[in-house]
Amino acid sequence: MELLKLSKFKLQLQLRALICEVGELKEKERNASQHLQHTLQVHLNRSHLSTYLSKSKSRKKLAELRAELGFSNDIKHKLERKVTCLENENNLLENKQKELEGTIQGLLESKEAFVKAY
Repeated sequence: MELLKLSKFKLQLQLRALICEVGELKEKERNASQHLQHTLQVHLNRSHLSTYLSKSKSRKKLAELRAELGFSNDIKHKLERKVTCLENENNLLENKQKELEGTIQGLLESKEAFVKAY
């Protein structure tokens, strides 16, 4: 029973860590999106953009930012799937714990009845 509680506790810690990591990735994703929007706005607002950057550099930077955003999204989705799996596993462990508690309670009641009978 202690092992079950320890496993449940470990899963809860892992779940909290993954939730924090998802939050951090969402923040990174938001920052990358804001950076991309800001970069695009700066480029659009500059009338002499072509004197500072060539079109190929702009395309390369845009492609890099899109790749970074895509990578962040992939990691976010993987972590969300892990969180879902851990939540499901946690629910199964809670159900097993309830079953075990019921079994233990039944055994204790049977023991008491046996002791009273004899």
